[in-house]
Amino acid sequence: MNAMRIKRLSALLVAGWSMLAASSAFAQQPNMYGQAMSRAPLTYNQGMVDDSYPYNTYSYAGGCDNCTSQGDNQMGCCDAATGCCDDGCQPCAPAWSIRAAAVFMKRQSPKSRAFITDFGNVVFNYNQFEFDYQPGADISLIRNLDCCNALEVRYFGLWDVDDSRRVGPITSGNSTLIISGDYDSQLHSGEINHRYICCDSCLTLLGGFRYLNLREQFHGNLLNPTTAVDINSRTSNDLYGFQLGLDAVVLEGPSRRFRVNALAKGGVYYARSENLVSAALFDPNNTAGGSLFGSNTNAANGVAFVGELGLLGSYQVTCNTSIQLGYQLLWLQDVAVASEQFIQGGPTTQVDNGGSVLYHGLNCGVVINF
Repeated sequence: MNAMRIKRLSALLVAGWSMLAASSAFAQQPNMYGQAMSRAPLTYNQGMVDDSYPYNTYSYAGGCDNCTSQGDNQMGCCDAATGCCDDGCQPCAPAWSIRAAAVFMKRQSPKSRAFITDFGNVVFNYNQFEFDYQPGADISLIRNLDCCNALEVRYFGLWDVDDSRRVGPITSGNSTLIISGDYDSQLHSGEINHRYICCDSCLTLLGGFRYLNLREQFHGNLLNPTTAVDINSRTSNDLYGFQLGLDAVVLEGPSRRFRVNALAKGGVYYARSENLVSAALFDPNNTAGGSLFGSNTNAANGVAFVGELGLLGSYQVTCNTSIQLGYQLLWLQDVAVASEQFIQGGPTTQVDNGGSVLYHGLNCGVVINF
């Protein structure tokens, strides 16, 4: 009898050991994405998982491996600790995201304002400047804290948006006159935002601090056979303030690889505006220099508004990479612009900070998640 019990007990121990070894071997095998499963795999709702959706492989720093309810686990990824479950629109995010894009934007022409008139007729108007699309950069680094919260650092820059115009020769009185002008505009922006991803929708709310620096320069030259007048107008604006915005998914393809996002931001800013306006008289036949007959440097404080809109389409190429293409617009109101600092007869005696600038153009780049 004892021999029979020992024999049965030995058989049970061998069977248990075999099951334990098989379970351990299964846990160490790679999953469908080539990753070793050192713990039990996620519980998937097999009826709703779309294996073609590459975000299924993502998990944020805290992990998306605490799901126990198949009913709440629609895309195979949720965090029971935070109650933040994926609804098929905003999956659990990777720990880091880098968005690097090249922008090709232009400045809207300055508003109509006469630079030179001849007996009441406008000879040169600032709105004759027509800017071409110029390159810039739009770079963001996003740290996802969990499924619903992220921190973003972003730089946006347009380095050299310029245009040149020439009028003449024209007859003015008893002489001929040639007028030429160059206009240059530069913008640099840095911002830090907190992004809150609404876990039950395709909407991300954001808010944070933003700094912008807008610099413009106008250089005009009036030339006749005996006299040349050189005019310079420079402005600089430093804007500091807070902004609010949203980033919403407005369209998504059947495979969920393609989506279109709409972006809107707006904020009120403290603005420090400065100008430097000068006019000098030269003898065109004398290269030694000329005489400065008017120069002013002024500064003023004010309140400015900055608004930004964008529509971006993205396509998921690999598990960690997507490409994007879109159009964006940036508007600054109540700032000092170069075209509004010089009046006929000489430089202004104060800063005119009631101007506006509108940039718009293409955005194309790549998003890398890791």
